[in-house]
Amino acid sequence: MTRKSIALVTGLVLIFSLPTFSANSASIKAGFACKKSGQSIEFDGKKYTCVKSGTKLKWNNGVIIPISIPISASDLSVCKISDQRPLNMRHRAIAFPAEPEPGFVNTGREKIVVVGIDFSDSPGDGTPKAAIDEIVKNSTEWLNWYSRKKLTWDFVTYDKWIRAPKESQALDVAEVGADAQITREIKEEYVSEIQKVVNVEKAAAFWVIYPEGIQKIVAVGQNRQWYPIQTKDGVIAPAMFAIGKETYESKRTPWLYLAHETMHAQGLAGHSPFMPPVMGGIMNFDDSPTHYLNAWEALTLDWAEPSDTYCVDLKKLKKTLITLVPIEREQKGISSVMIKLDPHRVLVVESHRIDKWSPLLNKEAQGVMTYIVDTAVNNRNKLFESPATYVKLNGVNHGLVSLQGKPVPGYENFGIHLVNGVGIVQSRWDLNYVMYQGESLSAYGVKISLVKSGSNDTIQIERK
Repeated sequence: MTRKSIALVTGLVLIFSLPTFSANSASIKAGFACKKSGQSIEFDGKKYTCVKSGTKLKWNNGVIIPISIPISASDLSVCKISDQRPLNMRHRAIAFPAEPEPGFVNTGREKIVVVGIDFSDSPGDGTPKAAIDEIVKNSTEWLNWYSRKKLTWDFVTYDKWIRAPKESQALDVAEVGADAQITREIKEEYVSEIQKVVNVEKAAAFWVIYPEGIQKIVAVGQNRQWYPIQTKDGVIAPAMFAIGKETYESKRTPWLYLAHETMHAQGLAGHSPFMPPVMGGIMNFDDSPTHYLNAWEALTLDWAEPSDTYCVDLKKLKKTLITLVPIEREQKGISSVMIKLDPHRVLVVESHRIDKWSPLLNKEAQGVMTYIVDTAVNNRNKLFESPATYVKLNGVNHGLVSLQGKPVPGYENFGIHLVNGVGIVQSRWDLNYVMYQGESLSAYGVKISLVKSGSNDTIQIERK
């Protein structure tokens, strides 16, 4: 997904008034001061109690609020509708099952080598260890949660800079907002140097970072070509992804790009639901304010479980109350409801909150959102014809989401804003896709009502 596309979408949206989110958005954290001993507050799926600590009153560590997990009216397999696009239009998976690229698996273990490469004309300062450790930590925690530990990335790292055999100016730099292609020659040269200090046996992918002072390599880079490379540890055919100068300039988060591209290698088409809103998780944009894996993509990868996904065939749908846990939060419970409408369409309902995997989500986007997946869509190489689209509420006037932070100089046209020191894509998308407490949505023969909103959202689903 190029930043030019983001800029085009961002520039098309006008400014209107903004709604007030109904749920309590005050921040409660363990160790924060409180006022009344014994007072309890529910926040982000936990119940916190005000306790005396020494001479002061503070919130305790909190206990997770148990969520009732209903049994789906239909088996989860009912919602695993197949990809029904014409055979010649299928490019990566938009429905179960996702077929990973050669060398990758969706269950089991996968080896990824993470290293820092510098150049004689752009030497690295110190060591890349801290940057690599941060990438590995976040990627591991993210994958553990969203794959339900069905897939493990076995990271192999090296704490020092590895010197490339050529100067940085020899590489394809591309332009800001584009993807540079790491040529076959460059990939082989990198692997040749890396294997001298790292065991590369059975490596599925290489994640490469460059020094912050890099000048010649502007854009992020990738090479997905499958061809054998002979190493001292055996023959491998890995993918390779690298961040560039623009990653540092725009203050975007390096691990998100690397994980995003690797998830494409796991077989996901991604970039869906596309617009609106521009908040749709790690596979929508690697610089999104939210990092969750959406429910449909989890199902496509066979990572969804009956304990987190409520599936029902429209023909069996009865009036039912379901408490949703936000899809960005690491909390046990139902994080999505899927209603199979017909052989090629499923309606998906998710809850959203500012949480671990959505630290920069705008507070106005906290609520329930619904999207429809159509696996018969003809979208070969047509990013704006997403197989999934959000469903707008009728009869509401929430306006547009407010912009956070300030544009990053040089990246204004790509919608990149600096928020809490991090560069994220921003767009004034329509808030009429977000359901707040007391509102309902009727579409495709289904009525969805948000009856209670707080740390979690309780919805009622029924036939219209």
